[in-house]
Amino acid sequence: MSRSAELVPLGDGVFYVPGNPNSGVIVSDGSALLVDAGGDRDRGKALARAVRESGHELVGILLTHSHADHIGGCAAIVKETGAPVYVSAVESAFVEHTTLETCMLLSGAAPWTEMQGKFLMAQPAPVAGRFVDGPMSVGGVEFAVYSLPGHSPGSVGIAAGAVLFAGDAVFAPEVLGKFIVPYNTNMTALMASHARLKELAFDIVVPGHGVPGGTDLADKNLGIAEATIESVLAALVEGPAGSQEIVDRLCRAAGGNARIPNPGVYYLYHAGVLACLSHLFGKGAVRTMIDGGRLLWERVG
Repeated sequence: MSRSAELVPLGDGVFYVPGNPNSGVIVSDGSALLVDAGGDRDRGKALARAVRESGHELVGILLTHSHADHIGGCAAIVKETGAPVYVSAVESAFVEHTTLETCMLLSGAAPWTEMQGKFLMAQPAPVAGRFVDGPMSVGGVEFAVYSLPGHSPGSVGIAAGAVLFAGDAVFAPEVLGKFIVPYNTNMTALMASHARLKELAFDIVVPGHGVPGGTDLADKNLGIAEATIESVLAALVEGPAGSQEIVDRLCRAAGGNARIPNPGVYYLYHAGVLACLSHLFGKGAVRTMIDGGRLLWERVG
């Protein structure tokens, strides 16, 4: 994570801070809200310093969702500034008890050491408040919340003026292209969120990763989501397979582009495959079968 952070103006009192992931800053009358806190202590401290050096007091941290790369700086910022943390109600426990995120990836099992890195398990932070859809104000700074579930169960977008900080509801297309299977939890909800983003028609949409764009990001992400679902269905042309085998088939189909460097990345891909299978099951395109000690998925028709 970068130790420096630059506030790039996007509109009156609205800035974004390029990074991986991106963050945002909303200011009013000497007060500031930070949107997403970066992935670790150093990034969090750099973001807090950037806000302070802009001449504003940090009065709140708004989290688009609870994944470690977006909340990892929270604990350090809270310790330094006392700023309260806000997140959706469904993900508040994941911020305060960060082992839950990794347990969810592992079907509820306790994470072993390889699964406890900062990219998967952030330092916990106290949550002061939960979002509700619509206009809100924290510390005198106004913003609006839009529920955008799918990447995670309680993902939200944070809006100020003509700018929407969308978190990982959308990625820049060049970022999504790096993944064999992008990590999401609910493809049906994700595609509905893409449709909602298009209807909202914000002038500027800041994705969690990659450069800001416009409403076209919703269309591009929807297209990639649909293509990912089709690739999972196509992996079953060879015959019924377990979810682990499907991951392997997708890697082989990707050829030289396929690389799973560690167990954490494997389980992110695996969860993404299951999200696609769940969507396909709901559409009646696949079904499950038990073969000895294995659960297999097969195409219908």
